[in-house]
Amino acid sequence: MKTKWPLLIVLGFSPFSAHSTEWTTGHIECQVGVLGDCSLAWTMDNVERDVFRVQRFDAASRSWRTEQSDVKSSGVVAPKVPGSLYRVVACGGGDERCVSTPVYWIPVIPKSKQDIPDVVYGARDQVMLVNSDRPLRTGIIQYNVYLFVRDFEAVDLSKLPEMVSAPSLPKSTVDIVHDNIFSNYEGYRNARLGRPMDPGPQPPEAQNLHPEGHGEHVHETQ
Repeated sequence: MKTKWPLLIVLGFSPFSAHSTEWTTGHIECQVGVLGDCSLAWTMDNVERDVFRVQRFDAASRSWRTEQSDVKSSGVVAPKVPGSLYRVVACGGGDERCVSTPVYWIPVIPKSKQDIPDVVYGARDQVMLVNSDRPLRTGIIQYNVYLFVRDFEAVDLSKLPEMVSAPSLPKSTVDIVHDNIFSNYEGYRNARLGRPMDPGPQPPEAQNLHPEGHGEHVHETQ
């Protein structure tokens, strides 16, 4: 039995805010280029460590993979795998002294609707349908959320750092993607941590998170 998901976009949801841990510091974000692509930009200038590494979370192995190790306490790099969760770690004197930035989802930014697949298949036989009748921007947001759900619905996010907070007034496509990914990430993470979720004030079109972490949706079976 497969589950079909229609449009999944989460707007305006404010889950319980995770407090910073001692090993999470600095800032990481997307730096949008002239072609609309996303580069990874970070700063850990207040961190005194010897080695800084750019890491991507590999959902298949459920482990962090180092993409670049010759970086400094701040910088900008082109990520190798858009549609992935990234962080920068800083270490010195042994891994027990490592600290990490919060995590950030580097989005996939297709140039046209033809570059977005009609279906994303989830790890639990979900059939997540991308609505091709909507504008490109909506398709980009939806596609990124589905990629995140596909790769992270079964991952224990309580073992990962908190995510960079969503902007208070997201306007750009990248910001709205981040707003949606943040809601889902923190929803899954807080569920694992046993933290209550407080929707707070939200616009009428906002969708609360499902108890399992993803947006509310209609289940159709076939």
